[in-house]
Amino acid sequence: MLATLPARADLESDLRDCARHRSPLIGIAACTRLIASGDLTISSEAVAHSNRGTRYQRLGRFQKALADLDRAIALKSDFQPLYVKRGDIRAALAQNKGALADYTKALKIKRHPAIYIRRAQIYARLGQTGNSIGDHNRAIQLDPKRAHSYVERGIAVAKLRWNRRAVADFSKAIALNPRSYFAYLNRGLVYLGRKRYLTAIADFDRAAAINPELPHAFFSRARAHAAKKKYRLALIDSSRAMRLQPKNAAYVFRRADIHRRMGKFGPAIYDYNQAIALNPKVAAYHHDRGAVFGQIGRHQKAIADFTRAIEIAPKFTNAYINRARAHEALKEIAAARRDFTAARALAPADKRAHAGLRRLRRQR
Repeated sequence: MLATLPARADLESDLRDCARHRSPLIGIAACTRLIASGDLTISSEAVAHSNRGTRYQRLGRFQKALADLDRAIALKSDFQPLYVKRGDIRAALAQNKGALADYTKALKIKRHPAIYIRRAQIYARLGQTGNSIGDHNRAIQLDPKRAHSYVERGIAVAKLRWNRRAVADFSKAIALNPRSYFAYLNRGLVYLGRKRYLTAIADFDRAAAINPELPHAFFSRARAHAAKKKYRLALIDSSRAMRLQPKNAAYVFRRADIHRRMGKFGPAIYDYNQAIALNPKVAAYHHDRGAVFGQIGRHQKAIADFTRAIEIAPKFTNAYINRARAHEALKEIAAARRDFTAARALAPADKRAHAGLRRLRRQR
């Protein structure tokens, strides 16, 4: 890497720390000293900028990371990994066209399945479904024995609701790599969406057996058990997912829903509180806690939660209907009528809104 003989006693440690030190800040400092030293070849300076950019990326300082990758590419424009790294940063910043350009440039230098998959994901974000599937196909053609490429294509086609193709891809991935827990998990999710609960549970069982630290396997199996009304098993699985990833609000929300279905309203409210504390901007969390408050007769608290849900999601029909019912329970007829009317405007075919308005007319 050196252009000249070491002029500083700590040059060797800076070379090592810039590339490999566990602390991003120490690594950044080492890279910075190397870049400022003038002791590097052009290629090595590009590598130092790349390393520093990667560390800035890990710290979430994306603009500084981009600046380093820009400089690295200016120094060594034929080095493929630089375009891949910059594409990854641009993808994280939702700079989709820039990411697309970087991945395309990287593929012109050398084709690789992982880069095709990255570009396929960007095409999907841009709504270019044909190009996205085309890149997934190219990744598989380039290396037909790479199991992960089938998993990625399976995920892509599952999002398009091409369920049979998705199952075929996940099954192919499993045939190539029987320990691909991610393939089992995603195939199970397709089966879950098709209401084939026992088949889904079998796949989640396998995913969890291969990787017992995979929280989404337990979360997904909890969903399947709940759909089968096996609430005790669902509760065990949702609690396991929460232990593995305690700050995931969706996992807490799932357990709250299971408690509610079991009639355990106190634990349900506790879990809804936790989910809202973790992510207060999800309308469903407030709405469902409001539904529990309504079930136990605490209508004012229910109204407050439904109101917050509507503030977050102004077209949330269920929130209007349930707030109307809470107002109705409190004999607040005018407020109930307004909410049923709003719900009817949002969903003219919803029979609950029409029934509520008829009921209010009779009460009047």
